[in-house]
Amino acid sequence: MGRERRLAAVLAPIWDEYDFILIDCPPSLGLLTQNAVAIADGVLIPVACEYLAMRAVAGILTFLRRVQAKTNSRLQILGLLPTMFDRRTRHADETLRELRARFHPRVPVIEHVVYRSIRFAEAAAKGEPILTYARAVPGAEAYREVARQIIAWAERVA
Repeated sequence: MGRERRLAAVLAPIWDEYDFILIDCPPSLGLLTQNAVAIADGVLIPVACEYLAMRAVAGILTFLRRVQAKTNSRLQILGLLPTMFDRRTRHADETLRELRARFHPRVPVIEHVVYRSIRFAEAAAKGEPILTYARAVPGAEAYREVARQIIAWAERVA
């Protein structure tokens, strides 16, 4: 009973101590994701610039609309964040164009693209965030810009 509210119960004692709580969920609609969107104010959806990932977006949006209707009416979809963009391939470019054509402006597609880089895998292997491991990588700058946009959004809704 109430399994989608367990995360809310865990965070309740510390909720007011923070301006932001970011919850990074696995790429599935499992229990952690259900718990996260049940209490979230906003959700940002990373989408790998690959055909199968882009196809999954419609299902995720359907899930989020159900959450908005039944569990969390204040949940806002902040947008789709294009990730793992490989500028060497035509496939990535075509996928990004299709993502924008299919969903934008109904669901915003974030302008800043996170480019594929081996530095992300290296940072993960070292247990270090990309922002300290290789801060000059274009993908790191994209994440900094997305953080600025999330802060601006949070200030507007506060």
